[in-house]
Amino acid sequence: MGRYTKREHAAGKFWLDKRPNSPAWCICWMEGRQLRRKSTGTDDLDAAIRELKAHYLAGDTPDVQDVTRVPIADIVLAYYLQHGQHLTSRKWLKYAIDHWMRFFGETESVWAATRPARIERFIDDLQQRGLKPSSTNNVLTAGKAALGRSWRRGELTRQVHVPSVKVTKVQPKGRPLSVEECAAWLDASAPHFHALLFICLATGSRPEAVKQLRWAQVDFGDGLLHLNPEEREQTSKRRPVVRMPPSLIAYLRQLPRESDFVVSYRGKPVDRYYTALVH
Repeated sequence: MGRYTKREHAAGKFWLDKRPNSPAWCICWMEGRQLRRKSTGTDDLDAAIRELKAHYLAGDTPDVQDVTRVPIADIVLAYYLQHGQHLTSRKWLKYAIDHWMRFFGETESVWAATRPARIERFIDDLQQRGLKPSSTNNVLTAGKAALGRSWRRGELTRQVHVPSVKVTKVQPKGRPLSVEECAAWLDASAPHFHALLFICLATGSRPEAVKQLRWAQVDFGDGLLHLNPEEREQTSKRRPVVRMPPSLIAYLRQLPRESDFVVSYRGKPVDRYYTALVH
């Protein structure tokens, strides 16, 4: 394709083309004077266009865009590809983003999608699909985060509002365990679950934080447990630095070190710790 040839299917500096004697579409771009190609793996034009858009949004920051023109699907997809897929909550975030893209499609603008009546229909759709108010709010929050990020980065001409739904307070599931019941759990648990449970009880930490805890975060000298590793960004579910009681220090000193993780099973970090509850 010549340098000044009009490219019918393009996004930013990328465009679609085919290699000679190949039916598959390729994503093409120039690096200096060199032509680069990446296969989409498909000869279907619609599928190739979706691959082109995802490739563009994953790496390029678009210029400031009018909220009445830019599709909301572009904003939420760019948020996931550029930021969300690198988070520990990426599976849930992908689920939430998929709901936005499913309902609003590929062309509905940010402005049209965030009008009150339209958002109310989106909320009704989520609830009809069985999502509880708290889960509905999580989906809405994902869209808010995507739109807020684009606004802060100067990619949208104005800020838009996405409401939340009212979540009624519910009674806690079950009841607090007695000291005797906690002791019985510890006595009956497998070694790896025993370690996880003991640390949670001794520090009041969430199981998710404890199962990701590494020995490098344990400070025996000052008796501190750094629940948030240095490379992890602090979130609303804050992981503080906690002081270890003497019983926990003694327990961790005698705990075998099978891996870099404090809680491990056969030398590997524990993933689905809740399966141990069943047994």
